[in-house]
This record gives sequence, structure tokens and C-alpha cells, in this order.
Amino acid sequence: MHNATVNRRDFYRQLSIGMGLEPRATFAALFASISQHIEDLASQHKLRVLILLDEAHLLPLQVLDQLHILLNYQRDSKPWLSIVLVGLPELRETLKRNVLQSLTSRIPIRIHIPPLDSDQVKQYVRHRMTAAGCRREIFADDGLLLISKATGGIMRRIDEAAIRDCAEALL
Repeated sequence: MHNATVNRRDFYRQLSIGMGLEPRATFAALFASISQHIEDLASQHKLRVLILLDEAHLLPLQVLDQLHILLNYQRDSKPWLSIVLVGLPELRETLKRNVLQSLTSRIPIRIHIPPLDSDQVKQYVRHRMTAAGCRREIFADDGLLLISKATGGIMRRIDEAAIRDCAEALL
């Protein structure tokens, strides 16, 4: 999914389009269509649906609050749907809110990648540069230390800072 800052109806509209369904006008019609599609995939085709929501820390509470309803579908104690929420550390704090207790109770596995320390940031950036085909050192140790401090060791922020720094170097 893209555009994580949508309202509840627009979220389900994007989800229905992503599932290849005809988008409906109302939230109720969208939800019914998606629910029926998930049930059909599970019962007729023996498929389990996976919804991956990147940038989930940007999703409004009203959207997050609705996800638990989709997770209610199961047969013979086997869920028909899995939802993977990927986001920055703010997502973890958001999920601690009481209003989302019904959703968080349905999240069986949680993985938190802690911020990298300065040595790990160096290794991470160098690995990313090598994976991108770079054959020489681009960042000095001092530069990598600054990236580490500026980003708090959060990988997505490290990536953004490194890309920004490379672009600036080209100017």
C-alpha cells in the first residue's frame, strides 16, 4: 500500500484496488467486498492473504483500530489473513494506546530492531554501499559518526541521510 496517511474509507479503497477488486463507494461496501474476497481465497483456493503495510507509523488511529476486524476471519482455528505492520519506532508507541488493545492482542509476533551504535552504523553504510556496487570508501569515519549521531542509529534515517549526503556531494 502507498499513502499511509489516508482515512479509513480511502484505506479500504486502496486495499480493494490492491486486491484487484472493484472499489466501492461506501466503507461498508468496501469492507464487505474485501471480507468476501479474503473468505473466497481461503475457502475456495486454500490461500492465506498477507497484507504488508509499510510506513504503518503514519496510519491514523481510526485505520489501525479497524484492522483487528479483518483479523477475525479464520476457519478451523487457522487465520485466513496475516497483516504485517512495518514502521518507525513511533509505531510501537502508538500500538500501546488503549484504543488499539483489540489490535495489539491479535499481534502474535513483534520484532523491534534497536537503533545501531556508531560502529554498527559504519558497517551498515559500508555494506549498503558495497551492495549498491560502490567499490571505494565514500564516507570518512568522521562523516559516518555524524550520520550515526544525526539519525539516532535508525536504519531508515541512516539511509535517508546517506542518500542526501551523496546527492549533496554531487552538487
